[in-house]
Amino acid sequence: MKYKFKSLFRFRHNTSVCIIVLFCLSLVGLRLGLVSTEAKTFDRIIAQVNNEIITEWELTTLVKQRSMELQRAYGVSREEAIRQAEQDRPQLLDQYIRQLLLVETALTLKDQIQVTEQEVDQRVNSFKESAGVKTEVDFLEQLKREGFSFPAFREQTKRNLMAEQLIMKRVLPKLQVRDQEIQDFFEKNRDQFPNKTDEVHLKHIFVLFQPTLEDFEISRQKVEDAIADLTLGDDFEEVAVRMVSPSRIRHEKALGKLIILPLDEVENLSRIFQDTLSNLSSGQISSPVKSPEGYYVFRVEEKSDQQISFQYFVVPFEIGQTARAKAQEQVNQMAKKLDQGTSFDQVLQTHRQVSSTDNESDKDGKRRGGDLGFQPLSSLSPEIQKVVKVLEVGVHSQPVETPSGIHIFTVVDRQASELTKEEKEQINLYLKDQKFQKEWKVYTDLLIEHAFIKYFDPQLIAQSGVNEVGSVNE
Repeated sequence: MKYKFKSLFRFRHNTSVCIIVLFCLSLVGLRLGLVSTEAKTFDRIIAQVNNEIITEWELTTLVKQRSMELQRAYGVSREEAIRQAEQDRPQLLDQYIRQLLLVETALTLKDQIQVTEQEVDQRVNSFKESAGVKTEVDFLEQLKREGFSFPAFREQTKRNLMAEQLIMKRVLPKLQVRDQEIQDFFEKNRDQFPNKTDEVHLKHIFVLFQPTLEDFEISRQKVEDAIADLTLGDDFEEVAVRMVSPSRIRHEKALGKLIILPLDEVENLSRIFQDTLSNLSSGQISSPVKSPEGYYVFRVEEKSDQQISFQYFVVPFEIGQTARAKAQEQVNQMAKKLDQGTSFDQVLQTHRQVSSTDNESDKDGKRRGGDLGFQPLSSLSPEIQKVVKVLEVGVHSQPVETPSGIHIFTVVDRQASELTKEEKEQINLYLKDQKFQKEWKVYTDLLIEHAFIKYFDPQLIAQSGVNEVGSVNE
């Protein structure tokens, strides 16, 4: 089982810890100095690495720390963390062996790797802070309880720092990330960037569903039934949810909600809102108000000389089969002209001219389509987004039906979303981490190949390990 954050950017690295976080000391979570001599002498030996032995006690300590890490960092339950940590025993042992070899190699390169006393002091103080030790006396007492001396702990801290320097010298030069790698990662992992979406310059031809007299009557009866429910005391917002489709509720979150406005701001609303609200008193519910979108229903809760509080919803007209068939026939004729080579703008202009003649409420034809400008893909409805996302520039789409009518789209231009400087840096650090893990393993694999490693328990050999039980690597 793997535990991952849901999004890349829930990782928050900084430059100084980018490498160390993935260093084996952090992965294993154990300072090599904290290994009791008594435990090493009398506990069961599970592996030998050159002249060093590894005991059951050491591995069990690693397992416990892995369990705590799963609980703290990933929110895993205690029972599941213990189970997973036990399952990770071979991998934890493998990491521990690699760290032992790194320390051993670093000690052979003392002329190349230098650690100052100040650096040791800083690491010791950092360890105290992370362990929650407040005073020097408490720290010494803790070491004593575990059977360690302060000089031994300090010496091992120095060795660990030498091992870190070694891995940085061998691995750090290989961690360069090119700009193209950052862009490629972004393209392959767009789902981790929910706020990053391409924009498309759209034009559309729109054939509005024209309800028949029968459709109008069905819609009006539906709205009057809703008003009757409101009159009997039903909650306005609950009725709005019943009357309006879920997609419209999500798109217009004010539907059904209580809106409070200063009275002088009502003039900024549409004519339907102004006319209806001006004629309603506190506590009144409007009759159905017909509009191009459907029937509106308003309720004024309170009205004074200073402000008004009200609720509203609009129920789109019921569209029967006759109206749908008529719209489909219209859009098919236009799609045919487009397929025959007539320009999109020409078909659009003709459709708008005819529509404005037929419909006095749409004299300029805007409700029949036009230039939508640049639109974020994420702002489009799912059915439209699905079509537009794969549409090439200059190509028209197949007819796309929505609740209010049928569209034909064309993409005039595309504008790729760009990463911010911070986002690029986050991806850069993430990719460096990935490269570090790979290069760290490559280097420690090389150390393993030239080491004497013997396992005394076949069940503790990691699947990725290169050794067999009792084998000797020379």
